Amino acid sequence: MTFWFKVAVVSIVFGMSISKAESSGTAESHEEEKAVIRIPMPITGTLSQHDYFLWLLQSAVDLTADKFGPIELVSSETPTNQARQMRLLDANIVDVMWSVSTPEREERYLSVDFPLYGDLFSYRVLVVRKDDKRFNQSLTLDEIKSMVAVQGNDWPDLYILRDNGFKVEPGDYPYAFKLLSSGFVDYFPRAAVEVCEELKIRPDLTIFPGHLLTYPNTMKFLLNKGNSQLAKRIETGLGKLYDSGKWTQKIATQPAFTNAIPIIRHNNTHVHRLKSVNPTYYEHPFVKDVKAMADDFPTTNIVCQ
Repeated sequence: MTFWFKVAVVSIVFGMSISKAESSGTAESHEEEKAVIRIPMPITGTLSQHDYFLWLLQSAVDLTADKFGPIELVSSETPTNQARQMRLLDANIVDVMWSVSTPEREERYLSVDFPLYGDLFSYRVLVVRKDDKRFNQSLTLDEIKSMVAVQGNDWPDLYILRDNGFKVEPGDYPYAFKLLSSGFVDYFPRAAVEVCEELKIRPDLTIFPGHLLTYPNTMKFLLNKGNSQLAKRIETGLGKLYDSGKWTQKIATQPAFTNAIPIIRHNNTHVHRLKSVNPTYYEHPFVKDVKAMADDFPTTNIVCQ
């Protein structure tokens, strides 16, 4: 089995990956060049995010097909963590990934200048074991910092939390939940846009209420620096999508949005603003749109529908 669902017999890279069938020398055997964008496969617990990013990418390339031609999205067969995705991006084995922006990543890659979730990725809640009685009472931030958290070993959040005085152990994404469930760590800070999907498949875990961590954290599309043509195409397409109003309509229906707003509201008794590698919150019209929609979101006692 190959690494990719679809295999190119000849691969030509000039701003994007191009697959073309080998010619047999007859007119009937010639096929038109077919462009593809290679993307990572999602890890379990992030499928709804993957579908959303897939929709954004597909919409962006469809809206620019008149200028650049048709293009197909092709997913890898094997789920990969963030560090491996970046290595694949460096090696031009994948064309686009989505990740939190940092100064180092902005220097290393081409980033598409659109915040994919507005500023919703800037809010984190604390996931704990349901049977951990220590979290049945109110805790101060210092008491929380005296416990041990876990974060992805390839995430910027690992270092952000450590720089803010938290005790944090590294762990690969699926393994981090096992560390929590088995009691090797005490809690797992998770993004408000992600946590509901994660808890649905982990019934032994829950949110410790009343505490919200926030720091500037923006999700963007990243590409290899040699892929400037594709980066420009995606940015142009996303601009058209945003101007049409369809992007704002889309995110308003996404579980990442409809779950995140109640979670942020229900856990803002103690809001802890942390220092980050990103010194300021991202400024973009889409950020303002998402904030306005959040302000207008109906009040509900239901969290994680």
